[in-house]
Amino acid sequence: MVNIAAINVAKNILPKQLFCQKVWKNFDLSSKYYSRKCGYVTHHKDLNGINHYFLGAPSNGFKIPFKNGITPQDMMVLTDVEFKALPKTTEKIISYRCIGEKPEFLESYKRYSKSLNVKEGDKVYMPEYAYSATNIKYAKGYLKDGKGILYEIEIPPGARVSRGAEEIVFPRSSRFECLSKEENNGLTIIKLKYILPFDHLA
Repeated sequence: MVNIAAINVAKNILPKQLFCQKVWKNFDLSSKYYSRKCGYVTHHKDLNGINHYFLGAPSNGFKIPFKNGITPQDMMVLTDVEFKALPKTTEKIISYRCIGEKPEFLESYKRYSKSLNVKEGDKVYMPEYAYSATNIKYAKGYLKDGKGILYEIEIPPGARVSRGAEEIVFPRSSRFECLSKEENNGLTIIKLKYILPFDHLA
């Protein structure tokens, strides 16, 4: 069910800056509109369908109804506010994210190559609602013949991430620190640690 009331209220308070780079003030997240005690955002399963807008795709469809009569922009507005109201994790979680090997002629190769060349200590920025899985076998299904990038992501206690049965979705514009990198027969294994954004509700 689409929470139109929550979307309309959220539009009035959503900062223009990216989610993780803004201190939120002067609004009440205890409202029934944003209560997500279930631990996941309303559009947890649908955000992959709009992620291309945050990865450089033309934005001409951003305000056109996408699913259940709402627009990608409305989904973003509600999702960003709901992330701020999710319950915090209470223990460390390890999740996995895989990207299949990209040939040089593909438009996505430039971003893939940049990810491939990350070094220990580097900060990794993911502008989309990044998905990961707690089941490594599920994550490896996205590799191409076992080749590509395998992110092993440490999520520290106190994170507000959207948690499904086996999937975890991070807030858009999330940042991570590279802890290590190793090569293994065409598979680049990169260990990351999620950087907790400033949380004024802490």
